[in-house]
Amino acid sequence: MGQLIIIPSGQAGALGIEIGEDVIAYYPFEEVDNLKIIKDCKHNFDGETARDSRVEGYVLQGLPVIKTGTKNFEVNKVLDEIPATKKFSVELWFNLSEKIVVGEHRTYTILSKQWTSGMRLYAYFISRLESVQLHICFEYKDIDAVSRTESTYVTIPQGYVLDGKWHRCVVQLDLRDGTDTTGEAWYSKFGVYFITNAGVMYYACKDTEYFLNIPMNFALEPQVIGGDLTNFKLATNDSTIPIIVDGLPFSSSDRYGLEGIIDEVIIRQVLKEELYGCTERPRLYVVILGPGTVIKEPEQTSYLPNNIVTLTAIPNEGCRFRRWRIAEGTIQSGIKEVYGSVNTATYNSELDNTTIEIKEDLVPNLIPIIPDDENWKLVFTSGALIGQEFNIIATTDDELDTITVAGDASEAIENDTFYCYPTEQNIEIKEDLVPVYISSYSDSEKNYKMKMTSGVREGEYFNIVSAIDGTPDIFRISGNPHGIASDDTFIITIEDNPTTVTIPQIDRTVYAEFGGEYKITVSVSGNGYVVINPEKEDYGPNEEVELTAIPTEGWYFARWEGDISGSDNPETVIMDDNKDITAVFLEKEDHIYIVYESEADGEQSPEVSDVIYIVNEEEE
Repeated sequence: MGQLIIIPSGQAGALGIEIGEDVIAYYPFEEVDNLKIIKDCKHNFDGETARDSRVEGYVLQGLPVIKTGTKNFEVNKVLDEIPATKKFSVELWFNLSEKIVVGEHRTYTILSKQWTSGMRLYAYFISRLESVQLHICFEYKDIDAVSRTESTYVTIPQGYVLDGKWHRCVVQLDLRDGTDTTGEAWYSKFGVYFITNAGVMYYACKDTEYFLNIPMNFALEPQVIGGDLTNFKLATNDSTIPIIVDGLPFSSSDRYGLEGIIDEVIIRQVLKEELYGCTERPRLYVVILGPGTVIKEPEQTSYLPNNIVTLTAIPNEGCRFRRWRIAEGTIQSGIKEVYGSVNTATYNSELDNTTIEIKEDLVPNLIPIIPDDENWKLVFTSGALIGQEFNIIATTDDELDTITVAGDASEAIENDTFYCYPTEQNIEIKEDLVPVYISSYSDSEKNYKMKMTSGVREGEYFNIVSAIDGTPDIFRISGNPHGIASDDTFIITIEDNPTTVTIPQIDRTVYAEFGGEYKITVSVSGNGYVVINPEKEDYGPNEEVELTAIPTEGWYFARWEGDISGSDNPETVIMDDNKDITAVFLEKEDHIYIVYESEADGEQSPEVSDVIYIVNEEEE
């Protein structure tokens, strides 16, 4: 086993983990000779200290530090060259001999590092009149070579940092090259973490507000490099830290390092903690559903917001591409439909339309004057015409409002009920989907569809005629949306291939649906239905499908027509092409046969009574 990193655990002992390849430098402070040198046990980044003793009494020998010390812990060259990962973390443990409390009006430096490239990173506690705060400050040059200074902090709610207890601190920097616009250009991130002896974490993390220009030394294969302006320092009263935001740090007379012991300093080329609250360059994930592949253009790990990516679906042999699932959402407002009941219904055979007097006052407040306005339809919900749908061709606002529908609806009688709906209507959406996830458009110029994924209309598709970017977003859909309600969910699909997607501020996932090459269409003549097993949208070559015809009471299955024939039930179909099949059901009829026994051709029949046979046609 290699050398272990020993982590202090109060006065009770220690835990060990093996030094990993991600460690740049490790300082356990185990020296017994030449105490001015602090030894790096990973590489050769040895440092110096003005302290001349080690602390005994627990597992290892910690490094004493004093708050006025200007050389408590100082290392040359470490982190001068930023690792190829473009990120690092510095972890240390400390045990204060002097508590940090509110009201002192002081700063206590944890870390400071400055590079010739213009980057600077500082972390420190601040004691103010009414609070103790943990700060981190990052200075850098953006891609336009403008110097930027940014900082963030968190307030320690109890108002103090305890003495006599082991605490842990982590400082992190995650650099992104803002000039790499085709690769990983994104905001850099920095953060500081304070984990108390009780395991409570306080952190302050931040994205940079501008893209960073990371200086590169291309002679080093290449390696990202910072360049040494000042040595790497911990727990030190560093007078080179400039006055920054709101006059902090304070003047030199009120600026300190830490007072106590530091131990187990570990510098890694990876992040130790999550950069909470920071954003990532968004990624585009494509999930393959079925037999096929997808090509992204450009093909990148991640993208910038508002980048346009072209997706091309390639089905496997014998298969086809169905559609993209590009977004999902939730209905905010229910659909528009108007309920009423019949007073009278009069059919005009010459015009082939029916005028329905209605009992409610619906026109024009709930149903518009037609044909001067939009197209509407009427669906009966009771009576002889239940479930039947008629086009509304005219409405009148009279003493008894009337609705005229195309066709013969004369079977409607008084008190039959119905609902009316516009053939196109707006639906409000809870999520902000337009224009990033679905482009803003009008007049059916796109081929988006909305597939319901919950509610009474689950599984059904509706065409999206237009999409409006608003508060909230609005989809105008066509078809009969009866039953769609608030909080019903849906997915947005499009069949265009290739298609383009816009990258939002966050990760985006698109689903590519593939299926079989062939479809089966089964229709019914008469009263009955057909069970399809397996019932799918499409099928692969030579896939077997079993059809079972089931008649309703009073009917029987007679035969198959179309791409199969005969009367075998069930019947197995081999999918070698698209299939169009009709199941024919016939109504059962009784036939009466009377057989007379009589003399014929001079021969005398025996005397018998008349015999009557009743035979069902299905049994003939």
